[in-house]
Amino acid sequence: MSALKSRYVSVVAVAVLVLAVPLFLITTNLRIVINSGWLYSSGFDRHDVVLLTGIEKPELMRIAREIKHYFNSSEEPLDVTAVVAGREQPLFKQREVLHMADVKGLVRGLGLWQQVSFYYMAGFFVAGLALWGRRGMIGRLTQGLMWGSALTGVLFVAAGLAALVDFETAFEQFHVIGFSNDLWQLNPATDNLIRIFPEGFFLDATLILAGLTLGQAAITGGIAGAYRWRRRRVERGEAR
Repeated sequence: MSALKSRYVSVVAVAVLVLAVPLFLITTNLRIVINSGWLYSSGFDRHDVVLLTGIEKPELMRIAREIKHYFNSSEEPLDVTAVVAGREQPLFKQREVLHMADVKGLVRGLGLWQQVSFYYMAGFFVAGLALWGRRGMIGRLTQGLMWGSALTGVLFVAAGLAALVDFETAFEQFHVIGFSNDLWQLNPATDNLIRIFPEGFFLDATLILAGLTLGQAAITGGIAGAYRWRRRRVERGEAR
């Protein structure tokens, strides 16, 4: 392999790694948040969902478990009954069920990107050893991790500021971009899906997602940066 071609492969491989880092962190933490029992429990309490819906807390937690199971299975459609004001009944209308199928598709798509980004990083490690040797691979790996962590920070700081300034608009634009229909436009007065999961619930989830991702990016970038700083010091010492 010529020196120019080798350099081109190196630059492209590291650039893709930079993009893979935020993609992996975001999709991984999104799945953690979606499957977090604590988020549902605290969200129901913080946003007075028992009062809004007439559904008791244990029943709400059972509903949350059924929704998590739905996202993690191939079962269709979402079919949930609940005791509302003392009477058992179907919980979601057809429009809400169809929207949840769209949400499930989005979640599964993000899960696919999580796998793609993970396998790319693993492949970078293995192929890098063959192409550049241990030292060259680690140098490129830490460079990609450092810049990928920095990119993650920039993306989440920008998104976080947008959410805190006007979360309602940011949340609406997410739905406009993420879905090809208007099934997400629900009535908070009559539709249980939006009553159980009000906008404030998703703001909480977004802040938790941001906190997890920024924390992991800071740790990853810090370790990668410290390695590169130490390596430069060693090289300068060897040069003298």
